[in-house]
Amino acid sequence: MQMEDETVTLGERWTDDVARKIEVPIEGNFVGEVPFDGTHYKFYQHQKTGIDIYVSNLWWDKVERNVDDYIVSQITLTAGEGKTPRGIHVGSTARELSNAYGKGQMENDAGEQWCFYQLGNKLLSFGIKDSKVVTITMNYDNGAQE
Repeated sequence: MQMEDETVTLGERWTDDVARKIEVPIEGNFVGEVPFDGTHYKFYQHQKTGIDIYVSNLWWDKVERNVDDYIVSQITLTAGEGKTPRGIHVGSTARELSNAYGKGQMENDAGEQWCFYQLGNKLLSFGIKDSKVVTITMNYDNGAQE
């Protein structure tokens, strides 16, 4: 995701420098342990107005990282200047989304409309209200049914 002049990507190693460059608190709030591939991993939330970044020690045991090494595991935009690699931002129209990404998987959940795109274990989700993008989330699929 592009946030102002900085880019943050899923799987990017989380460091104090990354937090500083996108101006979120260095210290995150522990949100819990989430199951992926039969193992529970620790997740922390770093947020500022319009952006939530979740970092975790996801797959540390499978890719020879230290248990205390964290990666960006979810990026959620609800306002601000952030945009996807194809230029979609909060406020883009549903038509602009379709033109940029093609037809996604549509789902209505509790009165909210969502459009999903999946590539491997990565999900890109757009919350849509009144034909406008109101939420953008990029995260890893843990196979859980919400």
